[in-house]
Amino acid sequence: MVEGGIAKADKTEFTECWRTTWKTPYIMRLAFSAGIGGLLFGYDTGVISGALLFIKEDFDEVDKKTWLQSTIVSMAVAGAIVGAAVGGWINDRFGRRMSILIADVLFLIGAIVMAFAPAPWVIIVGRIFVGFGVGMASMTSPLYISEASPARIRGALVSTNGLLITGGQFFSYLINLAFVHVSKHKTTSIHQINKNPEPRWLEPVSDRINCCVYVFTPDIFTAIRLRDVSSQRKDTAILRRVSSFEALQPATRFVCLSLTPGTWRWMLGVAGVPAIVQFVLMLSLPESPRWLYRKDRVAESRAILERIYPAEEVEAEMEALRESVEADEAIIGDSFGAKLKGAFANAVVRRGLAAGVTVQVAQQFVGINTVMYYSPSIVQFAGYASNSTAMALSLITSGLNAIGSIVSMMFVDRYGRRKLMIISMFGIISCLIILATVFSQAAIHAPKIDALESTTFSPNATCPAFAPLATPNAPPSGWNCMKCLRSECGFCASGVQPYAPGACVVLSDDMKATCHSKGRTYFKDGCPSKFGFLAIVFLGLYIVVYAPGMGTVPWIVNSEIYPLRYRGLGGGIAAVSN
Repeated sequence: MVEGGIAKADKTEFTECWRTTWKTPYIMRLAFSAGIGGLLFGYDTGVISGALLFIKEDFDEVDKKTWLQSTIVSMAVAGAIVGAAVGGWINDRFGRRMSILIADVLFLIGAIVMAFAPAPWVIIVGRIFVGFGVGMASMTSPLYISEASPARIRGALVSTNGLLITGGQFFSYLINLAFVHVSKHKTTSIHQINKNPEPRWLEPVSDRINCCVYVFTPDIFTAIRLRDVSSQRKDTAILRRVSSFEALQPATRFVCLSLTPGTWRWMLGVAGVPAIVQFVLMLSLPESPRWLYRKDRVAESRAILERIYPAEEVEAEMEALRESVEADEAIIGDSFGAKLKGAFANAVVRRGLAAGVTVQVAQQFVGINTVMYYSPSIVQFAGYASNSTAMALSLITSGLNAIGSIVSMMFVDRYGRRKLMIISMFGIISCLIILATVFSQAAIHAPKIDALESTTFSPNATCPAFAPLATPNAPPSGWNCMKCLRSECGFCASGVQPYAPGACVVLSDDMKATCHSKGRTYFKDGCPSKFGFLAIVFLGLYIVVYAPGMGTVPWIVNSEIYPLRYRGLGGGIAAVSN
């Protein structure tokens, strides 16, 4: 498989993998337990895309400030850089197993902090902790699997880490969609009130939940603000998605909808569950045999090799391990500084780092994080305003990503790492060019703004930037849905035809409710477009061509191209670049 840092493809490796793990389930147990780190990596990458939609609804400042949205998303990446950088040293100093346990603790802390965050800055702190865990897990999990696997099936088992990353992303979208469904249909009580009610608060059925009261009247649908029962104060957050009650008759009534903790809190908090599972599983698993041998724990190293290799191969593996470790110590010693110096003095390692860092950087430059972090938002940009619709369509893209990882496991050794990445890159570039063209045309052909439509709601409902121009006899030129949204206003689509001219109205929850009450759709992130379906198709194709090549292969390559003595260091440097 690997000799002197050069990867040799074995076309029968995956067939051999199934055969070996069937005979020795302990090997799969090692790989799967460590691979949960990849699942956590994928979950925390994907979950924020859906949670962000609801964080914006609970915190007005997040909804209005795009830099705050970007900060919430990107702080996990910043934390991952630090986690990967420190992870290389922790791996060599304390071992692979301990590094995974530390990463689990960081994941759990981050999940708890985010689930109970009272303000956006606390969510950011939680994202940083999660990022630390992502950084450590991203380079430790494949390293542990690589060193605790038989050489003949190492590439196949390392691929399971990539599969679990994409599986975690799919699982996160599934969780997001599930909580959206539950939150839209879980009502605790419905009561009739008098014919001429004044908006008032409904006392909740339990003092441990908060309620949002919706007041229905025959002519308008008004959302009342959330009440914090424990402190008897009215919060600034407003519950949205009023369309979920369209099936109710237009009679005067109010509904108490139990949604506390917020939907996004559950989405982010669930990440703590697999972290706990992996922590418990890793407590019963051994350290990497190579790391143990380096620490003069030879008997423990042999005991592990006896469980993963046939008896007749153990002595040969022990001898190979001894020669490798002794060569390491003779050439570079055991200190981090000496190892770093020795790495850059070694031509094989330098070439390996050049290749490993390049493929990891390329993986990011193709835009996958933008797609995974903002997939529901991208779907809304394509013209699908509903949160649940955006979640459902995003679930398809993440599912394609997981399927692509399985395809990669089947073909990576048959066709080679390099060929898969080249084919993948060509497809990615083609899809991105087409997507850019589609979104450009969607913006150009966005529905026009109708001056009469924009003034029919109420005197204060028209967008402030549009109001001075809104004269029926002289409709303003150049105003369409996109210009309306760029003016920080909302677009209330025509009730007759969604692509017909609509109204440019103020960006508020009351206006959204009013728009929905008239059987229309309210847009604030994207515009209704005939090109929307085409954008979703090529977004899916982008994932299809990304996953088998650029999605999985860089991780396989970085687990194989470094000599054993530099594997932890090389993997850490490459993970930082990712």
